Amino acid sequence: MFTPPHDGSKKRRTPLDALSGSPKQRSSFPPTRLEQPAIARWCSYDWTRRSLVCSSLPMDSLNGKVAVVTGASSGIGHAITESLLAKGAKVFGLCRHIGKIPKAAIPISCDLRQPARIAHAFEILQQAVPSIDILVNNAGIAYLSSLLEGKVADWDEMWEVNVRGLAVCSQEALRMMAPEGGRIVNVSSLSGHRVPPTGGFYAPTKFA
Repeated sequence: MFTPPHDGSKKRRTPLDALSGSPKQRSSFPPTRLEQPAIARWCSYDWTRRSLVCSSLPMDSLNGKVAVVTGASSGIGHAITESLLAKGAKVFGLCRHIGKIPKAAIPISCDLRQPARIAHAFEILQQAVPSIDILVNNAGIAYLSSLLEGKVADWDEMWEVNVRGLAVCSQEALRMMAPEGGRIVNVSSLSGHRVPPTGGFYAPTKFA
């Protein structure tokens, strides 16, 4: 029988527990690491200690390069698109909300949950340029829940976008890269290496 891991006590103490009870029963405050809620321990983890060392593969110059960024309409994808544009790259933004991408980027409507839509987006791309140099697999979705509370439909959608969508985009991009090659950048998450309490199924999709 599977027994969930615990810190050795019958009941996990919280900061509020530390303030209750008699002086002899009270624990130290602020709480020790084991007394903190699981999400607090995850957030306070020293990520730099065990972070992977990633080697960079810089191109000589981004000026004139053709880049494709998925999820370019918001967040990290929007910022990456702006940065590539600032360095002189021609950027195509693949996303569902094409009206939100940086103005200098070229929008292509795409839903990564549907492989056929991805293939169609790259067909449009082929009509615009003969080849591409960079693909940034940035698009991703997250439904935060524990394994006990998660919904199968949410898990399926995260897998479709975060894993299968990334793989299909990479396949299509490789077919369009020039013989001398290019760069594929996958934007992941620290959740893929250390699972947060609410990352029941999101974390595996970022580790895959």
